[in-house]
Amino acid sequence: MQPATSATHTDAGPAHPSSRDLEPPFDGLCALLVTDLEQFTVTVQRLGDLQARSLIRAHNRILRGCLCAHAGREVAHTGDGMIAAFRSVARALACAAQMQTELERFSAAVPAHPLNARIGVHAGEPLAEEGRLFGTCVNTAVRVCGAAAGSRVVVSELVRQLAAGQDFVFVPIGPATLDGLSQPVLLSEFVWRRTTYEGAVVLTLPSL
Repeated sequence: MQPATSATHTDAGPAHPSSRDLEPPFDGLCALLVTDLEQFTVTVQRLGDLQARSLIRAHNRILRGCLCAHAGREVAHTGDGMIAAFRSVARALACAAQMQTELERFSAAVPAHPLNARIGVHAGEPLAEEGRLFGTCVNTAVRVCGAAAGSRVVVSELVRQLAAGQDFVFVPIGPATLDGLSQPVLLSEFVWRRTTYEGAVVLTLPSL
């Protein structure tokens, strides 16, 4: 698997166009990646709105740099996370690995304000409307993300099957009953630390 290229950011924002602008709305089968910062509400209460905003801006620059490096398209921002679509499962997994690598690097540099994100990856054929994606597969991707702990990546069985034969390692979790879904979903953890990259997303650390 080829290493991701690096991207550079400044306090003024991304030095590249938003991933929303890179490709037309996705249709057909795609991989869906969902992120969510662990206990960010507590962080906001501890830091206050202004400092928390500085932290979330750093988070956004990291994740958007990774999306652009792996041809992902941001389709929604949840305030403390993102939903993104990819043309392939391999790209989504590579992006998830780099996201966790870069967030871990940030947290090591700013240990008082770590960014611990859970990530879920699912695949399906969402419906597109006004640049956004919705449908059962999107709901499932969100629930798969919710099944992950901070700094972990959890995937559905469909993702694991589509990634078969490629350089990815998974550890079975087993069937899980997820909120809002009528049937249990078979989950696995993606061992993202087995994926390494040359370069990094470079950003200016926030003043907190």
